[in-house]
Amino acid sequence: MRLVAILGSPRLQGNTALLLREVLAGAKEAFASLPASGPIREMVYPGAGGAGVQEGPAEPDGSEVKAAAAEGGEELEIEVYQVNRMKIKPCQGCNRCAETGHCIYHDDMDRIFRAAEILDGLILASPTYFYSLSAQTKAAIDRFQSFWARKYVLKQPMPDPAKRPGVFLSTAGLPFRPEIFEPSRAVARVFFRLNGVAYQEELLVCETDKVPVQKNDEARKRAREAGRALIRSWAAARAGS
Repeated sequence: MRLVAILGSPRLQGNTALLLREVLAGAKEAFASLPASGPIREMVYPGAGGAGVQEGPAEPDGSEVKAAAAEGGEELEIEVYQVNRMKIKPCQGCNRCAETGHCIYHDDMDRIFRAAEILDGLILASPTYFYSLSAQTKAAIDRFQSFWARKYVLKQPMPDPAKRPGVFLSTAGLPFRPEIFEPSRAVARVFFRLNGVAYQEELLVCETDKVPVQKNDEARKRAREAGRALIRSWAAARAGS
């Protein structure tokens, strides 16, 4: 299984990043418990020093899961893309992708594009700033205009969302209000639908200015369960295919 996580926070030790870490820990736990599960590998881009790919966990997550659950069997490959540290030009609205299905720019988005084409599960993690996704997250999503062109202009087939579960997670410093996450949620849903990913679950955590994720036991517990549920959904879909 290839699980892709897009981290749109500029704070790599912030609330959103910590929440993502818990989701990934839950996913590792659930995968390791599957029959005939194989090695678990995590790759982070950019790697240490800002270049290339860093193999192994980006940060200790406290999980007791070993790097290799067993010899042989299905592998879990986790790819984490830290978009704030990537070279991503903003979409120019040139519409050239409507002719080719591909963006005219070739930068670090090429890695995310390749991952999106072959992923089995997706996690989108972004803080909510001014009632919307972070600028870094939105810049990456806007570049998926080329995927929109493939699907709606060029009529190319897209993956079956029933086989590709997804989780959206976001944090906000403000106390809870019903409208805080609505704009972020709307963009995330469209992004998942475009990429043939089921919007399986969302984890939205408010008031992190007062109670950071590190001190929010309930939020971390829910995050781990979201990761477990994602793996269970993937395994069920795979068994039924």
